[in-house]
Amino acid sequence: MTEGIAALPTFDADGRLLAVIEARGSANKLKYDPGSGVFLLHKVLPPSSVFPFDFGFVPATLGADGDPLDVLMLMDEPAVPGVVVPVASSGSSRPRSGPRRAGAVRAAPCATSAGACSLRARHSSCSITLDSTGATRR
Repeated sequence: MTEGIAALPTFDADGRLLAVIEARGSANKLKYDPGSGVFLLHKVLPPSSVFPFDFGFVPATLGADGDPLDVLMLMDEPAVPGVVVPVASSGSSRPRSGPRRAGAVRAAPCATSAGACSLRARHSSCSITLDSTGATRR
């Protein structure tokens, strides 16, 4: 019987999309290995490159590249690899090139106690608010 992360559904019981975190603030790209049930070091990014946001995958999905759908989670504080976060999608990014490249789902975390999904962040000259309905710029 499959257990742990490999057995996770795409959505939780409340209908929220789930994201499994792999990396943030590190040049190490981890990849979950369902056979062993652990995260393995997949590759190391070039010097001075890091994952600036929480990056991971949506369980029980399959993207064009043959891996689970990628998720880029915009969250105020970093999560550790392996943490499962209920999220609200705010859109997706397109792959850079090639038929086997996959884009990423952009998402904001949902507060598990109240079910609210939101993030307020400042980025250069604009204020961005993400919530369960999408993104707005001011």
